Amino acid sequence: PDKTGTATDEKNWLRSWTHDTYLWNPEVTDTNPNNVLTRVQYFDTLKTVAKTSSGKDKDDFHFSEPTADYLARRNSAATASYGAEFAILSGSVPRDVRVVFTDPGTPAEAIEGGQKKLVRGTRILTVNGIDVVYGGATQAEIDILNNTLFPAAAGVTATLVVRDPGASSNRTITLVSQNLVSKPVNRTRVLTDGAGKKTGYILFNTFSPFSSENDIVTAMQSMK
Repeated sequence: PDKTGTATDEKNWLRSWTHDTYLWNPEVTDTNPNNVLTRVQYFDTLKTVAKTSSGKDKDDFHFSEPTADYLARRNSAATASYGAEFAILSGSVPRDVRVVFTDPGTPAEAIEGGQKKLVRGTRILTVNGIDVVYGGATQAEIDILNNTLFPAAAGVTATLVVRDPGASSNRTITLVSQNLVSKPVNRTRVLTDGAGKKTGYILFNTFSPFSSENDIVTAMQSMK
């Protein structure tokens, strides 16, 4: 039967798991599980620190999250959002915050001025009058940027100045957060190469036991 282990037991398990399954385990510094680090801090050390030729982390996939957050994501629980996934490509000045993708039928994909409010690659320049790229000089401004871009509740209003990929001018849009459920299959597309061969593309975001299978089946049938 299950029984509660100590923090050291759990860190020893993490160490063994890293030795057995981690792709770059020879590059991990083997530290003592009995040290003063918490379990999460210890887990954060169990990765390679090597860089790629472009200077990025070789391991860009190593993370942990609270169980409650994982279950909410897995079970497609509704969370406050504009329907856009933002990536902070550079967190220091000059900052670079961009849209990774948007969810269909959400505020981010609403039509304004004949085009969607946000698209993949759109760069966020200001948030409620605060300069994202060079501003945020005070903690209060940083808090506004974070709390607006990543709202904790529905009803948060964000007025954004943005620039789309390839555009030569900026746009101003307004979004209001809603409690949204992210679709497991965000979108599909059939790509055709120069030889006429077709490849089905699926943007698949959520391994939910309640809706993922149905969405995958529907996507396959649609592309077929």
